[in-house]
Amino acid sequence: MRQTTRMPRNKNAVARTPLDMDISALLRAAQLLEKTANDLSDVDHDNQASAEFDEALRHNRQIWSVLMGDTYRTGIAINPIIKQNVPALGSQVLAETRSLETEMSSASVQKLVSLNRDLASDLQRSKAA
Repeated sequence: MRQTTRMPRNKNAVARTPLDMDISALLRAAQLLEKTANDLSDVDHDNQASAEFDEALRHNRQIWSVLMGDTYRTGIAINPIIKQNVPALGSQVLAETRSLETEMSSASVQKLVSLNRDLASDLQRSKAA
C-alpha cells in the first residue's frame, strides 16, 4: 500500500508497485505459516521446526504491522473499503499470533493463512479495477 514503485535491477523485468509487493508479501507469509505449521504438526518435530514457526509468525506480524500503518497514511491508492477494514483485520491477526505463540492451533494457523490470502486477493482485484 506504499506509494513508490521499485524499479527492477534486471532491465527485462517488470517494475513492481508497492501494491504488488504487499500482495507478494502476504502470499509468501501465508505460504510460510502453512509450511512451518505442517512441519510443526509432525509427530517428530524438533526445536528447528518450532523456531521456524516462530519466525513465520514474526514475519506475518511485521507484514500486518506495516499494512496497518499504511492505512493511516494519506495518498494511499487503495479501495476505501479495504483500507477501512485492514486495521480491524490486523488487530485480529495480531491477537491470533499472540495466541499461537503460546499454544499451537491448526484452526488459528488456517485463519491467519486465509486472512493473508483473502486480503492479497482483494488487493489484486482492487488493483485490476
